[in-house]
This record gives sequence, C-alpha cells and structure tokens, in this order.
Amino acid sequence: MKKLIKTFLVVTIIFFGCDEIPDSIVDSNQNNFQWVEVSIPDTLEYFPNDSTLVISIKMSENFDDELFFNLKSTDGKEILADKVPLLDNGNIINNSDSIPNDKIYSGNTLFSKELQSRYYYIEIFCKDKFSHSQKIVAKNLFYKNNLYNFPPIISDIQAPDSVIIQSPKSAFTVSISVADSNGLSDIAEVYFITYKPNGTTSGTRFYMFDDGNKITHGDQVANDGRYSLIIEAVPSQTKGTYRFEFHAKDKGGKISNTLSHNISLL
Repeated sequence: MKKLIKTFLVVTIIFFGCDEIPDSIVDSNQNNFQWVEVSIPDTLEYFPNDSTLVISIKMSENFDDELFFNLKSTDGKEILADKVPLLDNGNIINNSDSIPNDKIYSGNTLFSKELQSRYYYIEIFCKDKFSHSQKIVAKNLFYKNNLYNFPPIISDIQAPDSVIIQSPKSAFTVSISVADSNGLSDIAEVYFITYKPNGTTSGTRFYMFDDGNKITHGDQVANDGRYSLIIEAVPSQTKGTYRFEFHAKDKGGKISNTLSHNISLL
C-alpha cells in the first residue's frame, strides 16, 4: 500500500550553502485538475541494498494527462534524472506503483554512492495532449551517501612576487590548484583574502573561478581544478607588500588548508 504524505499548497524550498536554487513553481491548480497529495522524502540515505528514490503524487479524479519528474543539482548544472515518467499502472517493480487506476502516479530513480552528500532539486511536471509542459511541484531532497567527507586541499600558488603599477592600471593573474578526495564537483568555493602592508584586512572574499574564462577571470582550462582570478591595481593604491591568503570550502562545509603568498606593489 502506498504511503502518501499530505501537503499544503506550498512545498518548502530549502536553501543550502551557496548553491543557487532555480526558480520553482508549486501550484496545485493546473487547468481543470488539481493535485491532492504528494510524497517526496526530505532525506534519502544510501544503503547498498536500496538507494531508490520513490516519488508519488495523487491527482484529482478528472486528471488524464501525463506526469514526469526531473532530478538535478540545486544549481541546475547537473541532470541526474530527466523526464522520468510517473505512472498509475500498478507496476510496482518498474515504477513503484502498487495499485492501478487509483489516481496515484509513481516513479523512481536510483542514487549511487558516488553522488555527493548534499541537496538535490526535484520538480514534477504535467504534460498535456498538446505536449505543453508545466512545473506543478518543486522540492529539495538531501542525499546522504554515508561516505566520509574529506576537506579540499589547495596547493601550487601561481602569482607574481612583485608588480610595477603603471597608469591607468596594471593587471595580473593569481591561480591555485584545488583537489578533493570526494571529487572536484564537491568544491563549493575558492577564494582569497588580502592583507594590506600595515597588516589590516577588510575580510572581503575574492572568489576565484575554474570556468576557462581567460578574458574575465584569467582561467586557462575549465574544470581542471585550477582556480584563477585577474587582479587590477591602480597608481593611487597604497604601495607595499600585500599578503594573499587562499582558502577553499566544499559543499559539506569542510574547509581546506590555508596558503599565503606575498605580492609587492611598486
């Protein structure tokens, strides 16, 4: 027997870390039908014998269109499951639906232990007979892969030791290598903080990029684990030796080792 959890017209969207969550729609009214109940777990934990995500949604009696769900990373860049059908066919083996024609539509997808322990984004769509699709439910799911989360490790700073500032400005690039035993996809942010020649700092984080954007960020190759940033200095800037302190953080909140490099502005 299916177990459904009664929901209201608003499904809570949970923010986690610095991930950007795509715009979402939670709408129980769709044309001339209405969804009544939805079953999406808040958390899914990996176990070797079962790591199946099961989703069910109960529709109103007059519903006769199609349903499917997508599963993706919260920034929308990684698609884990695309257009998985939600069916009311009583096929408990293939799509976890136990009773046919009861207006409860079900579907499933498997999570692997290689996936990072973090939030993932689920969205349910309705598709009408004209193949028009609209999102009707959206929710975040936290996945726990039961693997130890290792902190990232930073190394190999590449930056000049000194820069002669010329008018109107002088630009230079700093970069650093980042590694993570849980995979590069686990890296949430890489940044540095600068300290003035007198030792003070505003604490501002200057975020670095691994996007292959040479012009804007000075990064040579995307997704290779080397993060870069172009820095501009103007003649009015205080001359002296600045300390650059580098850090990285993963999506589980683990902080890397700290490295520093001094650059003299002349």
